[in-house]
Amino acid sequence: MEIPFKFERITDNVYAFIQGNGDWFLSNAGVIIGKEYAIVVDSLTNDKMARNFISQIRRVTDKPIKFLINTHEHEDHLWTNYLFNAITICHINCRKKTLEGMKRGTNPFQNLFFNVDFSGWKYVPQDLTLRDEMSIFIDDKEIKIVYVGYAHTTSDVYIYLPDEKVVFTGDLLFSPPCTPFALMGNIQ
Repeated sequence: MEIPFKFERITDNVYAFIQGNGDWFLSNAGVIIGKEYAIVVDSLTNDKMARNFISQIRRVTDKPIKFLINTHEHEDHLWTNYLFNAITICHINCRKKTLEGMKRGTNPFQNLFFNVDFSGWKYVPQDLTLRDEMSIFIDDKEIKIVYVGYAHTTSDVYIYLPDEKVVFTGDLLFSPPCTPFALMGNIQ
């Protein structure tokens, strides 16, 4: 099944990869492009989706992807990290959940979502973690990675680009409507 998507330019150097009809395991992702390298926000559920995203990135830049930031612990945001050949960053609780998944060694959703293509899924531990906040830089621009506390999950971060006035929220917001989705978290 072909998943519809949009690759939208948000600013001169920021793009959003927006998938499909909002069904389960159809997460969105983003890319920030600098003079020397790019930063990706979230990988995707399966290798086909991730390779499609990478091909869209390659249409606008040939710069290497240096960092990949996971917004939270859910698999549709991290299962294809390994395809990006980048230094991965996440909240410490996200890495803990990834390690638990590696130890389990199975796909916990395979028998629940029969219509989802899980090809190429793989747990790979992230390289760097944060507890509260971290900044990385692309060119002279700050990229803030901020932990929000117990929200959609126990590991949610948002990525804020102050100079661009852009924020990547992961699953902290769903649209339409733009609502919180606690699932494994807490809206308090």
